[in-house]
Amino acid sequence: MKPKMIFSDLDGTLFNHEHTITEHTREVILDILNRGHRFILCSGRPLSNMLRIKEQIGLDAPGLYLIAYNGAVIYDCDAKKTIYDKKMSYDTVRRVFALSREWNLHCHTYQGDTVLSPADDAELQAYLGPVTMEYTIIGDTDPASVLQSEPYKVLVIHLTDHAYLNAFREYAAKQLGREATLFFSNPRYLEFLHPDASKGKAVSYLLSHTGTAREDSIAFGDEQNDISMLEAAGIGIGMCNGTEEVRRIADRISRYDCDRDGVADMIRELRL
Repeated sequence: MKPKMIFSDLDGTLFNHEHTITEHTREVILDILNRGHRFILCSGRPLSNMLRIKEQIGLDAPGLYLIAYNGAVIYDCDAKKTIYDKKMSYDTVRRVFALSREWNLHCHTYQGDTVLSPADDAELQAYLGPVTMEYTIIGDTDPASVLQSEPYKVLVIHLTDHAYLNAFREYAAKQLGREATLFFSNPRYLEFLHPDASKGKAVSYLLSHTGTAREDSIAFGDEQNDISMLEAAGIGIGMCNGTEEVRRIADRISRYDCDRDGVADMIRELRL
């Protein structure tokens, strides 16, 4: 069998609902690395957090990459450098903050390893739970005046009312037009990125960069932000716990959900 490049989302896919990876799934991943396949973590999480996860899992084989910020960053683990990035403009960040303020929604962005948030609210603390990041409260300060460089994404959160957040998505999309791409990474998180950033575009770039044929790639995901990745890979596998939209476009559906080692089971079924 030719070596495969396998892309996997984290939360709701590789990770269970406790935001952890089981020992069984970890062992299956390490086994396929030993067989010459490559396993690429692909998440909306910041790069610094993903580097910690890479170490925790024990992904130290050569030829590995990380896709962070929902495809806005590709990091070469061997060269220890970013090889691809798509940053938002200061003006777009400013506009997203202003729109979210109109709708009384939590909104934050990122400076390196630090979250920049107008308030220390319930939404911020819910976000920080799984990712373990520092944060700075900026109040009503113009976020562009605080940022030292253009950020990779802005995140808008509503913890309890997905319908309201979806209505805001539709409104913001009309207001911003081609200034940004926006999608849900889970029912509570609405992500704003550079208009050319997505997991699918990052996957396509990495396949070309490494000379890997599309038919030699596999992707796992569960949410709206994973759809472009599932479509870009040779085989797109939707998690059975994924959204209806993901399950509809996927080439295959996992037999088990993220709480029952669904990714590991499919890897074994594919005989990698």
